[in-house]
Amino acid sequence: MPDFDNFLRENRDLFEAALCEFLRIPSVSADSEFQSDMRRAADWMDQQFQSLGFASEIIPTDGHPIVYAETPPVEGAPTEEGPEKEAPPEEAPPEEAPPEEAPPEETPPEEAPPEEAPPEEGPGKKG
Repeated sequence: MPDFDNFLRENRDLFEAALCEFLRIPSVSADSEFQSDMRRAADWMDQQFQSLGFASEIIPTDGHPIVYAETPPVEGAPTEEGPEKEAPPEEAPPEEAPPEEAPPEETPPEEAPPEEAPPEEGPGKKG
């Protein structure tokens, strides 16, 4: 990493100047007065990515633009298709849950005793 650290130190003024240039764009997304500045900020970022060799595009939306960039392929870097891709860690088998208790069996409602028939009225019987 020492080469990278040296690169950052040697180019610090350039990086700070570029950052300050970007921060001078009043791209306040919450204020519609600055909508054109939001586009200007997106254009600035798009140009920065392209100057670094990235494939970059500005994607319009109903709101503010989105800047999308991809790095060019890096020789020897792992890819999703390549054999260098690390296998995802194996998941531990799920713990076995205790068997669910069966819901209590529903017992049919008790049958009511048959209604008694009213006594028959007949000769000699009073009701």
